[in-house]
Amino acid sequence: MGPVVEGIAKAKLEQEHDFQYNQVLPILIHGDAAIAGQGVVYETIQFSKLDGYKTGGTIHIVINNQVGFTTNYLQGRSSTYCTDVAKVTQSPVFHVNGDDVEAMVFVAKLALEFRQKFNIDVFIDLLSYRKYGHNEGDEPRFTQPKLYDIIAKHKNPREIYAEKLISQGVLTQQEYETRVADFHKVLDQAYETANKSTQLNIQLFLEEQYKDIRFPKAEDFETVANTKISKEMFLELAERITSLPKDKHFYNKTVRLFSQRAGKLSRSVERTGFRAGNFLAPSC
Repeated sequence: MGPVVEGIAKAKLEQEHDFQYNQVLPILIHGDAAIAGQGVVYETIQFSKLDGYKTGGTIHIVINNQVGFTTNYLQGRSSTYCTDVAKVTQSPVFHVNGDDVEAMVFVAKLALEFRQKFNIDVFIDLLSYRKYGHNEGDEPRFTQPKLYDIIAKHKNPREIYAEKLISQGVLTQQEYETRVADFHKVLDQAYETANKSTQLNIQLFLEEQYKDIRFPKAEDFETVANTKISKEMFLELAERITSLPKDKHFYNKTVRLFSQRAGKLSRSVERTGFRAGNFLAPSC
């Protein structure tokens, strides 16, 4: 998905924003195992500073919760941090406690400001945990029973933050419970709406650019396209691609290669009914 997001961002920057990097912000979300182990992650990051590919910096959010596999990190990767790939491009990494809601908000804002100012990649290492398996056959208690006994008893970030706000008098227990109940109602309503829908709502990322382009039909492929060009245009193109500028000095081998190509083209033209005039000219 990384190359897809970067490609979309690059297209928008080029076609809509005249390469004003602060107008488009690519955001990629990784798992801890993925960012450390997937080759495509390294390949994408390596392109981040090349003129032909850069998108003005990407914010990488790493959900560091052992979702890839429940094993000690020393047995899952060679580096100390899962985000050590950021060192390749000298990108900053912010390590933040996933239980600290305000710290996460602060780091998100800081990462955004850094990216907008310096237009390079920024990484957020969100240190957290998961309570359940990656899939039906994955049970973290099989490999880390002691750790997951602690996690099972651990309060989630919402509860931790609610206790902090209540202790500070920002809201009451009743207000907290009411807000949670209201949020659950919003989720239930959205679920009911989704169940009633019979089709996907797919948003095209370059919809405005493609709005006047007609999608092809089966019969379009039954008609042979006319791709012919005139003899004059062909000869003009041939001369251009086999000639070097007269006002510049080129390496001898380059001159020889172009001369050989021009000679081959000239002989080919003569065999097909053309005559070599000034350089290449159609026969009359």
